[in-house]
Amino acid sequence: MSSNKKIEIDYDPAFAVGENEKVYPSYVKGKWRTLKWWLTAVLLSIYYFGPFLRFDRGGGRPDQAFLVDLDAPRIFFLWIEIYPQEIYILTAFLLLCATIMFITANVFGRIWCGFLCVQTVWTDVFWAIERMVEGDRSARIRMDISQKNFKQLWLRSLKYFLWALVSFATSAAWVMYFNDAPTFMANLFTLSLSVKQWSMLFLFSTTTFMFAGFAQGRICKYMCPWGRFQASMFSPDTIQVYYRGYRGEPRQKGVQNLDTDTRGDCIDCDACVRVCPMGIDIRNGMQIDCIGCALCIDACDDIMDKVDLKKGLIAFDTEANMMNKRRGDPVGKISVVHKRSIFFAVLLTILTTILITSTLNRATLSLTASINRSPVYVLLKDGSIRNRYTFKVENRINIPRPVSISIIGLKHYTLKYNGKISQNGVLYIDLLGDDMVNLDVFLTIPKSAINIDDMRFKIQVKDEDNTEYSETTTKNAQFYAPK
Repeated sequence: MSSNKKIEIDYDPAFAVGENEKVYPSYVKGKWRTLKWWLTAVLLSIYYFGPFLRFDRGGGRPDQAFLVDLDAPRIFFLWIEIYPQEIYILTAFLLLCATIMFITANVFGRIWCGFLCVQTVWTDVFWAIERMVEGDRSARIRMDISQKNFKQLWLRSLKYFLWALVSFATSAAWVMYFNDAPTFMANLFTLSLSVKQWSMLFLFSTTTFMFAGFAQGRICKYMCPWGRFQASMFSPDTIQVYYRGYRGEPRQKGVQNLDTDTRGDCIDCDACVRVCPMGIDIRNGMQIDCIGCALCIDACDDIMDKVDLKKGLIAFDTEANMMNKRRGDPVGKISVVHKRSIFFAVLLTILTTILITSTLNRATLSLTASINRSPVYVLLKDGSIRNRYTFKVENRINIPRPVSISIIGLKHYTLKYNGKISQNGVLYIDLLGDDMVNLDVFLTIPKSAINIDDMRFKIQVKDEDNTEYSETTTKNAQFYAPK
């Protein structure tokens, strides 16, 4: 390469940003920036239009595909309905999500933070609005350091107004996941929302506006624990964004003498620093503030193209490869298969199996029972002993079903509820579809049938209809009597 070749590089040292100062990321084009925009479009489309998707469940139940119904209460997710008592399903789901994030961190580093995190997605949108209104990096910096004028006031007002619109739309979409979306929209346009709904709109709009518009990367740096926590998941085989110092050093500013053997490929243009949303210099090594967004790769590849050098001075690589290259050892292929990833893949398979199995095989007839302890027992005139219980019976299908309640393990007992007395030891009640009833039940046993040593028993609730949903559920309980 000729040492006289002149290449224009967008470099302005007057606008260098200090570690604790506001970050002004430049816009960059490239394959990773394009991928981020596509992912942003997909994620925002799912988020904003999700509440409007319909799913016919029949029986008068909500037809919103994704709904957290706090009045019911239950969570509707397509054909799945999760009740408050089914906390184990939510626990398994959260463990599954955590495991997926662990695997992602172990294999691909902070790719979640750089491409999928809500803070990153909305901050990208807010920065796009800022660039559209105020211009790219240099223009925004000049505006900040210049004296206040009408143009600055107008542009700032327009930017904040657009930010507020996005924040309000974001808040409204979130609230609609907890309310019927068409009804909510109609009430919104007629200003007929409840105080609680207005409060939620204000709260989430404000937090979105502040976090994505002003806090930006500070959320990742100072508030989010995930960046520090996932560092423990990294291994020498984790694929992360690296500056290949063995190729770039010693760096020299400018493009003079690029054909010499005494310098590296890095021309110290700071393009990688200017595009970084965290304001860090990837050339200083792997840093906890790096979110792995890969924008520095696009910026560096663009510069390498301009100076006719090979791309990949900054690229996704592994620590093992970097160490081998520095030692002069052979560099292996980047692979997602290694001991840690295999372990997490097995764990992910187990958790997924547990979640699917528990969801598909969960009971549609639920029973909980508790004894009234004030008093624990009552001694009747004929010498019989009576305990008072609260049975909560829940029908988790939208079909009416008659059920029977009986006691297993006790003899000569009688059950009484709301004036109804058990027939041959069995109490019959009718449940409506999606119904839950609290039964104030009296269990009475004659003195002759009392066994002080063991008064444990089981409460059995049985579906009396021979349908596909027919099932039986039991609950352990204890009868109390004077010694």
